[in-house]
Amino acid sequence: MTAGVLCVVLALGALWRLFSSGLVTGHGLLSASHHMQGALGWVVDIFSY
Repeated sequence: MTAGVLCVVLALGALWRLFSSGLVTGHGLLSASHHMQGALGWVVDIFSY
């Protein structure tokens, strides 16, 4: 039981550090902007014909 609690505490600490560093937000913004650029190019291709 102690090992399970320790694993949960360590996992929550790792998640806290990951989210507080801004890495998740930065990755999300980069992914969204890349997706939007691709989507806009696709829309321009459709309307240019």
